[in-house]
Amino acid sequence: TVTVTKDGCSNSGSRAITVTPKPVINLGAATTICSGDPITLDAGNAGATYSWSPGGATTQSITVNPTVNTTYTVTVTKDGCSNSGSRAITVTPKPVINLGAATTICSGDPITLDAGNAGATYSWSPGGATTQSITVNPTVNTTYTVTVTKDGCSNSGSRAITVTPKPVINLGAATTICSGDPITLDAGNAGATYSWSPGGATTQSITVNPTVNTTYTVTVTKDGCSNSGSRAITVTPKPVINLGAATTICSGDPITLDAGNAGATYSWSPGGATTQSI
Repeated sequence: TVTVTKDGCSNSGSRAITVTPKPVINLGAATTICSGDPITLDAGNAGATYSWSPGGATTQSITVNPTVNTTYTVTVTKDGCSNSGSRAITVTPKPVINLGAATTICSGDPITLDAGNAGATYSWSPGGATTQSITVNPTVNTTYTVTVTKDGCSNSGSRAITVTPKPVINLGAATTICSGDPITLDAGNAGATYSWSPGGATTQSITVNPTVNTTYTVTVTKDGCSNSGSRAITVTPKPVINLGAATTICSGDPITLDAGNAGATYSWSPGGATTQSI
């Protein structure tokens, strides 16, 4: 209202001002999140119109997954009045994990997996190890996964290990044979490659006639995987027999033949005697 006086005369005039409140915006305090984690920002003021930056969204709320520090700003317009609010998001990078590509190994062979990120905390599965690296010897196909936590942020990585079985070798139990007698050893695994020791044979089976105690070993390789097996052969010497040289005698004269080896058993031919000497 104004009162105006001029030349001794006064008059008044007024104007009513109706005030529409601007939208009240509360996006929350500045926040630190882990890289890529979701966070939802809500501008409130249902029924208003919205313009978000960055991104250009026009919805009341947005869910974002920033990977770098970002300040999100929204302009809200309602009943012809606009207001703006913002929220700063500080991003902590998650640990970067590289366990390597999927791998094929031979059953039981060792492989080392390293999660990197020195000074972090670790949780491996399967196994439950909590070290930065693990050395494993899987016998079946296995996918190893590790969760790494550092500076309050966690990330996971995995590696699939395909296991190729090693050849199974059974040469039989340790055996005792007589000196010079033959014995056949078979490494099985048809179609594999073979290396025998002693002797250097490269066949699936060998027939040997050892005269001294010998352990035979074979290395079998199939589908890129090798395994070894062995068999101990104990050799018992045969009796040594010396009946003397060929002899000429007169008809009906006696001659004694002694087979030696006292305590043995004997079978003479002709005649069928079973004594040491005849």
